[in-house]
Amino acid sequence: MMVYFVLFHGAVCTWCHLRLSTLRYSGGVFMQWLRISLMLAVVLLGGGFSAQTVLAQEEFRYEITITNLTRGQYFTAPLVVTHKENLRLFAVGEPINPQLAVFAEEGTPTALAALLAGTPEAKDLFITAGGPAANTLINPGKSATVIIEGNPQFDHLSLAAKLIPTNDAFIAINGIPGPPINKPATMFVPAYDAGSEQNDERCASIIGPNIVECENPGGGHPGGGEGFVYVHNGIHGVGNLTAAVRDWRSPVARIIIRRVDGTPAGPPEVDL
Repeated sequence: MMVYFVLFHGAVCTWCHLRLSTLRYSGGVFMQWLRISLMLAVVLLGGGFSAQTVLAQEEFRYEITITNLTRGQYFTAPLVVTHKENLRLFAVGEPINPQLAVFAEEGTPTALAALLAGTPEAKDLFITAGGPAANTLINPGKSATVIIEGNPQFDHLSLAAKLIPTNDAFIAINGIPGPPINKPATMFVPAYDAGSEQNDERCASIIGPNIVECENPGGGHPGGGEGFVYVHNGIHGVGNLTAAVRDWRSPVARIIIRRVDGTPAGPPEVDL
């Protein structure tokens, strides 16, 4: 796989498949999402496999709508990827990989995106440009929609987003098969704990924005995590966070996935 990252403000890079896609939130806030369409370079090693075989595959899209079901948590804009069947972001009950741990703790998907971009198992990848900001969050009760490309070889999806304010909570779908046309799939997902950071619920350990309890949110690493991924048990008011506002009961998100046949001519604009 060859992936070209060419970043320049306000432009479209068609030859390297790095484009900016405009999405609209249900709350009426516009933002630019960074879309990285991973380029596959077919290396001929005498096995008879040709680039024409890949290019001739049927292309389709998945439309993914994420709704925040919590009262007092915010979701970062998600990382979404289409991939082959055997790729997984994490396994419950096992240690988390460092790149996803960074996303769960700090809300920045760059390291995880670079990891996925370097594997031939991934096809199309959506991330936001930059770290969490107030106008990029999915607010309580609100939704956001992204569109991502797939084909019969890359027909599985994974997604992750951080919960703010938490130490290392995140939502995810993890290597699920995409639904067929005209049969949308609806999932209600829990919050997971990355197990990489102690849940001290202190301002010094938690990144912002939108944390009224914290004048200056931190982002430190208190350590002392459990060492494995598990279903998060919520906010208990042991630090600076107000449990009556920030706590939740699972599920925390509704995710609806629809398959849409055909490849768009340009970056999609999505209304919810």
